[in-house]
Amino acid sequence: MTAEPAGQVMWSPGPVRQRRRDFTIEDVLKFPDDAPRVELDDGVLIEVPDPSLDHDDIADQVWWWLRQNAPEEFRPGTEAGVAAGYADDLVSGACELVADADEELVLSAPFEIRLPIRDITP
Repeated sequence: MTAEPAGQVMWSPGPVRQRRRDFTIEDVLKFPDDAPRVELDDGVLIEVPDPSLDHDDIADQVWWWLRQNAPEEFRPGTEAGVAAGYADDLVSGACELVADADEELVLSAPFEIRLPIRDITP
């Protein structure tokens, strides 16, 4: 049983392309608005859940602690809805592709990242 109206099919990634591992960031940026949240990992789409309230609360607490305790020359920041890119890749220079789902594609970090904290959601 589903809450979707009869005749409407929910979006899902094509199983053949999943097996071929050939999805790209360009594909992700073209997904419909009702597509599930996904991570792109080596050409494969991995569906990820929306962050929980506890998750958001912890992220806020980490930001606030950094704001209160980091030296003045450091400024904490957060990113939400990032379509592509990993902070560790930006630091090492391995990949500089970063995009916000609601903004234009940015090809380099707007600032030097000194302490990336990546949240891994199970």
